[in-house]
Formats: sequence, structure tokens, C-alpha cells
Amino acid sequence: LNYADAIIGLPALSIEAPTKTQPGTQGRRERNKRDKLNRIVGAARALFHTQGYEQTTTQQIAKAAGIASGTLFLYVKSKEDLLVHLYNSEKQALVASEKRDVIAAQSLIDQVIHVFRTFMDYHAEDIDIARALIRELTFLTNPERRAEVDETYRVIQGKLNEVLTGGVERGELKKRADLRLLGIAAFSFYYQQLQLWLSGVI
Repeated sequence: LNYADAIIGLPALSIEAPTKTQPGTQGRRERNKRDKLNRIVGAARALFHTQGYEQTTTQQIAKAAGIASGTLFLYVKSKEDLLVHLYNSEKQALVASEKRDVIAAQSLIDQVIHVFRTFMDYHAEDIDIARALIRELTFLTNPERRAEVDETYRVIQGKLNEVLTGGVERGELKKRADLRLLGIAAFSFYYQQLQLWLSGVI
């Protein structure tokens, strides 16, 4: 799976107050914003991968996206901000691409492992980017990006709840099981293991 392909069609960030326009003008403006954001995200992903996250500058990203450096900051506040936005976009698209019927025949444990292995494979595509991402997520201050991270977490928990519900239906879990708590525990264990793996402990 080429995860960079999953970013197409992301909603643009709202950067202008609504104004009176002729019919169709607002639609073209939004399409232009969306196109620029997609170009920025695509350029960032390519540069992060080819020359490294630390070595990439916002000026290089803007140039690769075919926009002015000042325009870049209308969409993201910094390179770090862009990295987190990229992660949220791709991770949500990755979860959405998971087909329930593909893994439904597996046991509950195998299904949970499959979900988290998919996430690990995503991060394994570029370890340096993954390490930079974990650092940024740990000290995230931008409220807009925090809201995106929270939404990504809700999407992941929704997928886990879907898998766990199947476990209840098949009798692998008791009906009184707290699926929300189980989902939180499963993700917490995965995230801890991800941090240990990226730090070289395991």
C-alpha cells in the first residue's frame, strides 16, 4: 500500500471568512485551497522520505508544491505542524481502507494483531519520520492539530470497537465485556510498544 496515495481529497483548512460571491466562485476557491493543500502534503511526504525530515525545510516544501513560502503558512503553522497533519490524514485513510470482511474469518486476537500490524507497517516505511512524529505528538501544542489527533484516535477506537463487537457476536468475549475499556487498553499497549520499538529498546 502506498500511503501517500491515501491523502487525495483531504478537506482544505478554512483560511478566509465567507464573502458574497457569484454562483460557483466559492466552489472554485475551495477546490483551489484543496488542491494547494494536497500539493503541500504530497511535497512534504516526498521530501521527508527522500532527504529526511530534519533536513527538509518549509522553503523546500513550498518550492516543491509550486507555491510561495508565505502561502504555505496559511495552511500549516510549521514543518512540525505539517508532519502531524500528514500523519492524521494518512492514518485515518489507512483505517478507513481496512475491510472488515477480509479479516472477519480470523480469531479476535488475530484481528486485533492485524490492525496493529498494519499500523506498524505504516511506521516502518520510514523510521526517521516515525520517530519525529512521536516527538511532535508527545509535545503537541497547536489546538487545531490536537483536534485532528483526537479525531484520528476516535477513528482507530471505532475500528477496534468493530473488531471487538465481532468477538462478542462469536462468543469470544462475554456480552458484559466493556468494549470501550478493552479498546483503550489495546491501543495503549500498542502505543507503548511502538515507542519502545522506535527508541530501539525492543
